[in-house]
Amino acid sequence: MEHETNLKATMSRLVITEEQQDQLDETLQTLLNATRGRSVMLIERSGLLLSSFGNEIANNIAISSLIAGIFKSITALSALMGESEIRTMQHRGSGTNLILNLLESGDILALMVTHQVEPKDYEAPVEGAIKILSPILIAARDSTKKNTPYFGKDSISLILGKL
Repeated sequence: MEHETNLKATMSRLVITEEQQDQLDETLQTLLNATRGRSVMLIERSGLLLSSFGNEIANNIAISSLIAGIFKSITALSALMGESEIRTMQHRGSGTNLILNLLESGDILALMVTHQVEPKDYEAPVEGAIKILSPILIAARDSTKKNTPYFGKDSISLILGKL
């Protein structure tokens, strides 16, 4: 039973309404256009791809999982070195820059831009998008805290045992 409680605490619960999804999509599209970005992804903290726009990446579902893992690894490494929190990470590749931002909800916003796009061109739009996305995702998570049933191994055994 203790294992199930720990698992339940670490599992992410997120229910996005159609209206919230439209707001997320509109915000990502606006960000992509404002930054002249190649692509943008909204990644749930567990690595699930919530939404993406821009140039199609062959395996954006795998990439979203890897980004979440990288962000968690770097955050853990930084904590060991005394840094309390990492909000932004950037990777400069041979042709593109990847900008990763941790939202207040714990989810990740990933923006890919070419080297021609300067930081001054994307920093304000990214901050604006974060201010819109975070409350939507927090509300989507909070909505699951109201009487959300959880059925673990022991609780299912109790129910089936009564049949």
